Amino acid sequence: MNHLNPQLDPQGSPIIIGAGIGGLSAGLRLAVQGLKPIIIEKEVEVGGKAHQITIEHNSQRYQIDGGPTVLTMLSVFEELFELAGTQISDHLDIKPMTTLARHFWSDQSILDLYTDLDQSFEAIRVFSGSKDAEGFLSFHQYTQRIYESVQDIFIYAPKPTLKDFVSYLKPSVLPRLYRADISRVMWQAIDQYFDDPRLKQLFARYATYTGNNPFLTPATFNLISAVEQSGVWVIKGGLSKLAKALETLIVSKGGSVLKGQKVNRILTQNKQVTGVELENGERLKSSNIVFNGDSQALFRGNLIQAENPDLHHKQLQAVNTYPKSERSLSALTACGIVEKSNTDFLYHNVYFSDDYEQEFKELEAGQYPKDPTIYFCAQDRFDTPKTLTSSPSLASISESNSVENYERIFALINAPARGDETIFDPSGEEHCKERVKQVMDKIGLPRFVQCQWMTPNDWNQRFPYSGGAIYGQGVKKWNSNLKRMGATSKIKGLYLVGGTVHPGAGVPMAALSGKWAAQALMKEYTSIAL
Repeated sequence: MNHLNPQLDPQGSPIIIGAGIGGLSAGLRLAVQGLKPIIIEKEVEVGGKAHQITIEHNSQRYQIDGGPTVLTMLSVFEELFELAGTQISDHLDIKPMTTLARHFWSDQSILDLYTDLDQSFEAIRVFSGSKDAEGFLSFHQYTQRIYESVQDIFIYAPKPTLKDFVSYLKPSVLPRLYRADISRVMWQAIDQYFDDPRLKQLFARYATYTGNNPFLTPATFNLISAVEQSGVWVIKGGLSKLAKALETLIVSKGGSVLKGQKVNRILTQNKQVTGVELENGERLKSSNIVFNGDSQALFRGNLIQAENPDLHHKQLQAVNTYPKSERSLSALTACGIVEKSNTDFLYHNVYFSDDYEQEFKELEAGQYPKDPTIYFCAQDRFDTPKTLTSSPSLASISESNSVENYERIFALINAPARGDETIFDPSGEEHCKERVKQVMDKIGLPRFVQCQWMTPNDWNQRFPYSGGAIYGQGVKKWNSNLKRMGATSKIKGLYLVGGTVHPGAGVPMAALSGKWAAQALMKEYTSIAL
């Protein structure tokens, strides 16, 4: 295997470990610059968490997205494809969603929210009254102020230094802090705008988009509601298609993607990366490595091999790890097929628990919730109904993966990130699985004909040292984001991308982390070349 051409590149081609969205974003940016990156992925397909599960039934194969299903901040990806000289619409069939989600409660009440504020206002007025409808508009303005206040430093820029943060606060410290709402938790802020406890649940749930607890997470994270309100899209075939489209572009620009190959060690000398060793013993040289994985795997495990492993490894752990108590949530997920039906279901659906605070107390205690909130993604339902009584017509589904008499369903329950602990009691797992079946019965969705479950233990096995935390590091203090790692590391030539580094969890955030890593690498690469 001869990927490196020293005459063209004396530093060796950049190596990217992991083909998640962050690694692919960095890889495409480097490929466009002519650096011919080598991406090494241990799984047989690219995508990382944006992966698919294959279900076989009656000689038919069903590809079901088993990771993220919500696509926001489309402009991040439009910019990435344009950088490669193309349009995202030339590679993917993307449709805007007019309905954000359908929400269910045990009292049989149902509420749809829309990308159109007026529609949501009217739906909430009918659902809960004029006061809460007015509160919704005020809440939206509040979340917009947060987003506009922090986007320039905490989202669309590399990780801020202390100097950057001080500059961010000047010249009007108090107005900035007030708009960012750092002194309260999400639930306290939401409580100010709504009287109906069901609406408080609904808008508090946005904390879980980044694996956080709305009763502990700073109110700043209410900005997630503003992000979703600005637009949600669905990709025909699922988010895994986005990863595959990026892979195709990288290869077309001269990069390489090696799938089904695991990196055994990152090699260093004098606190500088020198290459990687594959599981088969082969070594590839490079002075620039991008790591797209949970940072805990990098610094808690044995992935880095140094000239003085014991000392070096302890130093790395001391500065680059966070306590297990700060992990984000994990999940119990199911990918399966059900018989087609006229159930009042959309693409995104949520069935809420009766006691939201108790649910999160149990999660914080490392337990499966007794009464979990359940998210369902009906991946074949692209049509948006005009009323609550008219569900998407399965007869008009354009997704070819829906065949015969079945449709694809992804279900998710929040779970504690304890998948690497021998003391973790998984007995609540069967209770949660049974609860999913009960809820499916209650809302008229046929039970799974066949499905595959993933537990926190399975997520930890797929992403070692994470405990199954599928969103990386949790956020429980206002300055947690400042403590999050950035694109560069303590080791020269080692760059970091993914949901565990700045700017945080989520598909667009991972793509932005790839942007910052590629920029940092190119800056160093250019200075050495000169």
